This record gives sequence, C-alpha cells and structure tokens, in this order.
Amino acid sequence: MAETVQDAVATPTVEEALDAALQIAPACRTLRQVAGEVNESLGLDWTAAKWRGIWKHEASAKWRVEKRLGEAHNRHVHGQKLHLRGNLRGADINDIHVPYQDADAIRLAAKIIRWWQPNVLVYNGDLNDFPGLSKWDPNPARKYRMQDEVDELQADVLIPLNVAAGKCRKIALPGNHDLRLLKMLWANPELFSVRALQLPELWQTDQLGIEYAGYAVVVNDRLENSHGTRVSAMSGYAAKAELVKRGYSISTITGHVHRAGRHEFQPPYGPLIVGQESPCLCNLEPEYMVDPNWVQGLTLWETRAADVWIEAVTFGRDYTAQVGDKRFGL
Repeated sequence: MAETVQDAVATPTVEEALDAALQIAPACRTLRQVAGEVNESLGLDWTAAKWRGIWKHEASAKWRVEKRLGEAHNRHVHGQKLHLRGNLRGADINDIHVPYQDADAIRLAAKIIRWWQPNVLVYNGDLNDFPGLSKWDPNPARKYRMQDEVDELQADVLIPLNVAAGKCRKIALPGNHDLRLLKMLWANPELFSVRALQLPELWQTDQLGIEYAGYAVVVNDRLENSHGTRVSAMSGYAAKAELVKRGYSISTITGHVHRAGRHEFQPPYGPLIVGQESPCLCNLEPEYMVDPNWVQGLTLWETRAADVWIEAVTFGRDYTAQVGDKRFGL
C-alpha cells in the first residue's frame, strides 16, 4: 500500500520534544513558557496536563531544562567582566536616568572629564530609566516614549561626554533600570532574540565607539567598576556591603544609591581596600520622590601596579565642584 503524506510526517517523540526544550530553555523563564515554545516549534498540541506528566516521569530531563532557564539572560547580565591592565586613569559616570537627567550636572561632568583626560570612561549603569517599562510608574504620558528616551541619551549625554573624554576607551554597563528592558523581553520570549532590542544595539554603542560589558570592568584585579546591587538608607553602608559581598578582596566603585559614601578596609598585608559609592547625574527633585538623600557628581580613579586611588567628586547645588585645589563651575 502506498504511504500517505500523513503517515510520512511522524509525530515528534517525547525525547525529541525534550531535546527541543533544552535548546529553547535559555530564552524562557518558566517550564510553562518552554512547553508553549516547544509546541509551537514542533507543531504539537500537547496540553498543560500532558506536559506536567512528562515533567513528572522525566525528572532528569526536567532538571536539565530547569537548570538552563534564563541562561541567555544570565550570560547577558552576569557573564561579562571586561578585564583591563596597566597604569590607567579613569572616570565613572553613574545613574543618569534619562529622561530624568540634569543637563547642568552633565555639563559640569564634561568639564571635569575634559580636564582629567582619562584613559577609560565608564558609563556605570542606569543610563536610561525606562519608566514606561516599570510597574511602579503611574504617568501614562511616558508609556510610549522609550525610543525618544534612547535618542535623548545619545544626543544629550553620550555624545557630549564622549567628546569631552577624547580618544580614550569608553565602556558602558547596564544598571537595574536599564535592565527593565530585558525583563520585558523575558516576559515576551519570542522577542528575546531580536538584536535590535538588546541594549548595545538600542544604545548604538558600536557607532558611538563604546564597548559594552554585561556586568563589570575590572582593572588589574584590584578595582571593580559595576553598577552595584546593595542598598542602604545611610551613606557608605552600601559601599561596605559591596566589599563584604566580595570578601574584602577587591576595591569597588558602584552606583545605584545616588550617594558618595566610602568605606575603607586595611588588611594586615597588602594595599588598602576601598568601597566607593559613585554619585549620580540625574535630577535631584524627581516627580516620584520627595527630598531624596542624593548627591550629584562623578568618580575619578587611577591605578598604578597594585595601588588604587579613588575620589568621588561631588557637585554643589550651584553646580560647582573641586578636585584638589582645582575648582570647576558653569
């Protein structure tokens, strides 16, 4: 008897479906998302009950799939530490939070960067705020302005600061507000692989001569620049928590808290370990908060062999600042 077309197209086996699940898992957050993606890619109509039965009877395969859930996100956020070597002079820019940036604070930062002449300029996270992607944002006027905010970041922040820094190495890291975009992609895994929606492409880092590091910039294994995850209501406490997190093994410059606190630890042997909170360049009077305990400014640093020098430069309300005996103003 001649073979029919229907007979020739065999239904995928459970084993084949589990192989597909293992490949799809990195872009998904849950087993339910994995099941839905496998059904669609293999043309299956398996119900949620059938998938529960598969996970129950294939415990080893389930464990392997669960282990890979969100792996693409983890590589994007935590898998990239950019290591630098040498005697370097750097500047860290933190927490601009476009569209809540302070234009005058950015102008003052540009003046200081131009004078400092760094080898490395680090955009250390929360370049954008992405309020429209936040569940906390009550203002509907911002829900559909994301491209405007990205354009604003490029024109009003990245380009003028790049010009001020001159021909130095420029590196951008994501902060928790920038990663609101990534969380949106988690919730819509069918969009996760669209390159134009990834932060480096959205910010056009290649066109602007900026490298993208997913988590941190480490200099001589003595200084780690990262956005930071620790929070405290008291200045300096977050800096200490970042050092504790790393076992006092490396000095750190972190943002996130919009302050300029500092914590120092002198081990019995070896150089001083410093935890420095890097101040912000966003508006000090945001519409969503009353009288925040924030400080504007930037952080300068220098490395020589095993030694690390770090100074947070804070701005006055009149947009003045001082580094040593050098004063700056608008």
